[in-house]
Amino acid sequence: MPRYVERIWAGDLYVCREYFSLKARGKKVSRGALENPTSELQKKINLKRKREKLKYMIHTNFREGDMWLGLTYKDKVTEETAQREIRNFFRRLKRQRKKAGAEPVKYIYCTHRKQNKIHHHVILNIQDMTPNEIKAVWGNGRVNITPLEDQAGEEGYSRLAEYMTKEADEDEEGLEAYKQIWIGSRNLEQPKVEVVEYEDAKRHGYIKIPKGYKEVRISVSNYPQMGIYRHYVLAIKIHGNDTRGRPRKKAS
Repeated sequence: MPRYVERIWAGDLYVCREYFSLKARGKKVSRGALENPTSELQKKINLKRKREKLKYMIHTNFREGDMWLGLTYKDKVTEETAQREIRNFFRRLKRQRKKAGAEPVKYIYCTHRKQNKIHHHVILNIQDMTPNEIKAVWGNGRVNITPLEDQAGEEGYSRLAEYMTKEADEDEEGLEAYKQIWIGSRNLEQPKVEVVEYEDAKRHGYIKIPKGYKEVRISVSNYPQMGIYRHYVLAIKIHGNDTRGRPRKKAS
């Protein structure tokens, strides 16, 4: 079975993971050979991958102090209305920020449905707007604002990614028309990803933690068929500025 090493750079986060694959890179494999015998297990693996992707996107595009919003509706709305209103919110926000000469708006959002009430959770690369200003742009109900905390020192934004995708765990009813469990703006930067064969990675020392990073966690698993990586390394960059081009907040 082919063995690979994948390296990911997402903001200050560095991940290196070793895994096995039924499919060799550059070679076609019949669909039947790749199918998992248990659909329930495959769903869990797919959700795990979506959460990992979301975590890396957050680290790549946002930083400590950016906005984490909760947007609610004062009246009950349909799914179609909710999706229209959140899109209009971003349009109004982009126009306002552009007029003010601010940097382009980046966002990631998800829609949750609790007791038949729809609300949105949004991450924005904005730090200089007040709650009242955001509420005026939203115009549909309450706005809850929490600054993003610097979580790179532990599991990164894993918990935030899990929270944003929790509805995929709890209930899929009514979600068929809206299969994306999170949606991001088109100007989001992608994390840098590099995949090489294990022997090449070992020969070039890729499995080691790069210079300028410090170890957060190293783990080894013997269950790669469960979607768990055999060798997993998590590290963060040691410096005062992250790779997203905006200075990190200094500790007070």
